[in-house]
Amino acid sequence: MARKPQAAPRPQVHTVAAGKIRRSFRAGQATREAIIKAAGTVLVEQGQAQFSVQRVAKAMGISPGNLNYYFPTRASLLGALILHTLGQYRLRTRAIEAMTTASSRPAGADAILRWLMRDAKSGSTSRLFRQLWALAATDAATATAMDQFYTRSVRGHLRRLGLHPGAGNLDPEALLFLVHVISEGTTVLFGTRQRSAALYRRVEDLAAGAIRQLFAVPASPSIPTRPPRQRQRQPG
Repeated sequence: MARKPQAAPRPQVHTVAAGKIRRSFRAGQATREAIIKAAGTVLVEQGQAQFSVQRVAKAMGISPGNLNYYFPTRASLLGALILHTLGQYRLRTRAIEAMTTASSRPAGADAILRWLMRDAKSGSTSRLFRQLWALAATDAATATAMDQFYTRSVRGHLRRLGLHPGAGNLDPEALLFLVHVISEGTTVLFGTRQRSAALYRRVEDLAAGAIRQLFAVPASPSIPTRPPRQRQRQPG
């Protein structure tokens, strides 16, 4: 009886080659993050009218062609910058949300609002978002990315706070969008009004108190439950 031909052994990736691949991947990720940070710096310091791939490449000390390897277009670079900003927000608010329970949601919303307001009036955040809004007014791709930024941010808050859109007597999704409306308004009114510390504290306390009261409204079940089915008696 003829023997069946044995399958050829599968080639194994050499450990040295695998190590090089991992190091190359990490180097690529580091370069990508450095480009995104440089893009934010160029946008803040030179303004949206002067923002370009060439200026970011110059700030990085690399050629525009090398930068295009990671971000082929200006729009893709701006989109990555906005997503990076969203990721930073998630990291900073996650600690607050992790300590929030159903009974402490008003306090959690209070803490999130206060952090967002204080960050919004800081010099770096205020300058960055003013430039992004200016770009969004004339650039459709940036406008879409900014819309997604706020939508994803609110959905992240909802998920981590254990809430659902439309749940309760007041809509938590709308309330969290209100939190961001207040936060962005802080950038407009207090981003350049650094000397009005006393006025800012009064506004923050008033806004946080209002949000606490709104989140304290008793919530109805987010998903309506059906009454249990009654078993039908079998004829004797």
